[in-house]
Amino acid sequence: FPVTIGFQKRLNSRWGYEGSGEWRKELREGSELYSLKGALLVGSAWKAYLGFDFMKSENKNPQTKDFIEANLANDRVYGGVHYVF
Repeated sequence: FPVTIGFQKRLNSRWGYEGSGEWRKELREGSELYSLKGALLVGSAWKAYLGFDFMKSENKNPQTKDFIEANLANDRVYGGVHYVF
């Protein structure tokens, strides 16, 4: 089951920030996914963001892999800049 939270705040007409987080758990196998993302908003056209995804599992039976377990090596940190024309 997933739990998600997010927010966005405009400080003035030029600056703002937003963030989101998600926790997802596979109940049968005990696998978990943590995901966080934050962004700085500049004007109405620019957004710079940074985030990460982290996966873990406590499953002791390798024959019952779920999606998260099959992708355990895919933890990531990412970032970028968006511009809207």
